Amino acid sequence: MSTLRGAVLVAGTTSDAGKSTLVAGICRWLHRQGVRVAPFKAQNMSNNSAVTPDGGEIGRAQAMQAAACGLEPSVRFNPVLLKPGSDGRSQVVVLGHARGHTGAGDYRQVRAGLADTVAATLADLRAEYDVVVCEGAGSPAEINLRAGDLANMGLARAAGLPTIVVGDIDRGGFFASAYGTLALLSPADQALVAGFVVNRFRGDRELLRPGLEMLTGLTGRPTLGVLPYEPDLWLDTEDSLGYTDGRLVGRPAAPRSSEPLRVAVVRLPRISNATDVEAIAAEPGVLVRLTASPDELIDADLVVLPGSKSTVDDLDWLRRRGLADAVRARAAAGRPVLGLCGGYQMLAETLDDPVESGAGRVDGLGLLPVDVVFEPDKTLARPHGTALGAPVTGYEIHHGRATVRYDDAHPSFLTSADGAPEGCRSGAVFGTHWHGAFECDEFRRRFLTEIAGLAGRRGFEVALDTDFRALRERSLDRLGDLVEHHLDTTALTDLIRCGPPATLPFVPPGAPPDPSADGAVPEHESVSGPTTASPADNAAAVPPTSDGSVQPGPVEPTADGPGATDPATDTIAVLAGQTPDPLAAGPPPARPPEPWISGRPTVETYAGLADEILTAPPHLGPVRLVSVDGRAGSGKTTFAARLTEALTHRGARTELIHTDDLLQGWLDIVTFWPRLEEWVLAPLRRGKPAGYHRFDWHAGRFRTERVEVGLPDVLVLEGVTTARAIVRPELSRSVFVQVARRTRFDRGVSRDGPGVVPDWTRWMQDEDVHFAADRTNAHVDVLVDGDPRTAHSPTSEFVRINPDRAPARGCP
Repeated sequence: MSTLRGAVLVAGTTSDAGKSTLVAGICRWLHRQGVRVAPFKAQNMSNNSAVTPDGGEIGRAQAMQAAACGLEPSVRFNPVLLKPGSDGRSQVVVLGHARGHTGAGDYRQVRAGLADTVAATLADLRAEYDVVVCEGAGSPAEINLRAGDLANMGLARAAGLPTIVVGDIDRGGFFASAYGTLALLSPADQALVAGFVVNRFRGDRELLRPGLEMLTGLTGRPTLGVLPYEPDLWLDTEDSLGYTDGRLVGRPAAPRSSEPLRVAVVRLPRISNATDVEAIAAEPGVLVRLTASPDELIDADLVVLPGSKSTVDDLDWLRRRGLADAVRARAAAGRPVLGLCGGYQMLAETLDDPVESGAGRVDGLGLLPVDVVFEPDKTLARPHGTALGAPVTGYEIHHGRATVRYDDAHPSFLTSADGAPEGCRSGAVFGTHWHGAFECDEFRRRFLTEIAGLAGRRGFEVALDTDFRALRERSLDRLGDLVEHHLDTTALTDLIRCGPPATLPFVPPGAPPDPSADGAVPEHESVSGPTTASPADNAAAVPPTSDGSVQPGPVEPTADGPGATDPATDTIAVLAGQTPDPLAAGPPPARPPEPWISGRPTVETYAGLADEILTAPPHLGPVRLVSVDGRAGSGKTTFAARLTEALTHRGARTELIHTDDLLQGWLDIVTFWPRLEEWVLAPLRRGKPAGYHRFDWHAGRFRTERVEVGLPDVLVLEGVTTARAIVRPELSRSVFVQVARRTRFDRGVSRDGPGVVPDWTRWMQDEDVHFAADRTNAHVDVLVDGDPRTAHSPTSEFVRINPDRAPARGCP
């Protein structure tokens, strides 16, 4: 039996900082040590939920954390759940059952009765388990919400919980947010905060170490660990904000067959339990993408309408966006559509909703012979049965009751264990209220096989060895491994056993008075729903200089050689030997940190790279897509032209697109992408010829004549941001040309003249923002030195950079 007893609170600098995953990791690590451990989140705001064995509803993250503890989910692990709706109000779920709806203005009265429930539930768990690992909500430093806090320092103070604060360094700004979070807490709250954890770090730990030491010196608190970036940990997304339009779900595995299966999931505004599609995304060769584009629905092999917290409102949105017509057109053409819970209800003929939206009777999409009536009592169940000849288990969370007119043409989709029909099928249109059914491996395989047949994907075959439950267990074990290997577990167990040290210093200024305390709203967000965190600056630690000062960024190679620095003014002259006139040219761009990768240079040939590309499989329909990325002035255009020549010499039909031709002026560095997608990528993905209209930079408009691309063997995309994250799964090869900042600027001004300095200044700043967030040079296949000192033949050879260590991505 474990001798460890106690509790700890994991708070975060922001929403989505990594609290849920860190709690799960600590729980799994303790569980493996033989500790009887349980998770606890006093108050959660999420539309992703799970059903407990006794028919209650909790946040899905707490169900995942329970699994990390080897436990079934329990309503005690999340006593208060807020589910944002469509009218600025949230449904309040207490100990698993809905207690009505509330808005920001009247939540204070509701909250007053919840503090006792939270306290009593935590006390029961602490009496039953050796350790309780608590998760905070949002940030504890939301100073306008502290007076009514149930989940962060209000909970910690009431229960005497030692607290650690985790921050996501991949977003940037970790040190500022960690220090600021502590400094905005009252002395009594600060006395419980015992340390920090860095989450999602990429790169060289040694570059981070001085900053961590400085943070300890400033706060008197250690950093208990640095968790590395783990892109494979994507299951069980806590918040619907994690489901962004255009994003691929998960990490697509290599297909086991000759054709992929493409699934488009409609990104509803009030999407709920979208984790249903994660099991589908876990299948090798299945590409699951979230979208709000009618064109992508037409192009997909399967369209999924997921769950919704407000079905009628999201159905109205579907119509306004033109998505409803696209879904109907698919059904009329016999192309597969799947509706899950709220999505199933949208497929009905009629919906009568006096509960969620209050809209009364409205028409559905009319694709299934179903009528739905919403009732005040919510169905919460964990059913099991069969479908397509395979066993199925799932869970139900819905107010709508479906009446289905079954006949030979409209059979049930599933059959429950008691023989009752569930859901409905009409041709290639499927619908069910059951969440989680696709986690059942055999049913998922049979369903995807049928979908592939309906979609004409004869070359698609499912993998017979995908075990989704085992995949989830491996993810939990990996979280436990991260805690074991990257956290100071001795310090962590001391905190759990003994509480925070008594000598922790106070960091001014502390919490200001809150004049609006009586009107405080819950957690880190209004009751109307979660807020989107804004991108932060690119921040991490860097070593101090010999005189003890701290540089604003790592030393970057320049035109004067590796390690050389610019003049003491650290500004960039407009032309070599000239002093810029700030009034005439505008201020030159500041020199912010640039993600920089050094390494061993090797001379390689364009012909060799062309051979690599032609032996790689195509991922954009039948086309091999190659991106040549890099900042302006790096030499991308020359590189792309020589690569295109080498590919053509190999007999490949090759087209080269310079994305400058698609930009609508200087400010379109990132936002041109939908134009590229519509004109070029989407047609090629469907195996259709493509073309585009070139922007006339002098006339300020797109030309009417169309530049034909056709359907080439290889498409080379050259331009800034062309190897961005959204397109990486479709690239056969990616290249990044790296050149020092001073050299690029001098090249650009020499080429275009000093009159473009204001535009170049803004352009370089926009590049800084994009590449700080995207870290493109760390993800590409080929990193090229655009200003090499290595001898080579430029017309046929280039100098490749072979990284000699993991890049310090995100470090200033």
